Amino acid sequence: MGHTSGEHRWVWTRWPSIVWPTQQGGFGLRRLEEVVEAFSIKLWWNLRTKRSLLRRCMEARYFRHQHPANVSANNKASPVW
Repeated sequence: MGHTSGEHRWVWTRWPSIVWPTQQGGFGLRRLEEVVEAFSIKLWWNLRTKRSLLRRCMEARYFRHQHPANVSANNKASPVW
């Protein structure tokens, strides 16, 4: 069955070409690894610089009397930590 001029067809492509910048023919999406890293860095920065509820909870649980960078995670730690 052929398609008429108003029909759209799906065109499959590889994921790496989708995440290319739009100037190179991609959709300009970000790689998931980059997004996770950026959010992790932002979370860490906010934990160190802001007095938020998250910081107070993490401080009470994981780094009460020391700097957060000096605490090592253990098996019982939160995945966020």
